[in-house]
Amino acid sequence: MMVFWDALSVMALAAASIPSMYFAAKIWTRQPEAARLSAFLAAAFLVHGSYHLTVVLAAPRSAILVIESFSAILILVFALLYWREREAPA
Repeated sequence: MMVFWDALSVMALAAASIPSMYFAAKIWTRQPEAARLSAFLAAAFLVHGSYHLTVVLAAPRSAILVIESFSAILILVFALLYWREREAPA
């Protein structure tokens, strides 16, 4: 049953990354900071989707942990960039 939810998560996270990638590409030249935030969010979605894909494919535990760690790092970088952007003068 968990494999079903992991497979569903792969599709959902891939779909969730599409608007973020589109937004980043659309505003890259006009608002590079906002585009960078959006790109990091899309990357985090895709990497976390890769984590779920490795679970579905029953990859070795070490591979799953590496991808899971990378996903957490991307989310942390996104949060730090967002925090910095939020406090920047308008």
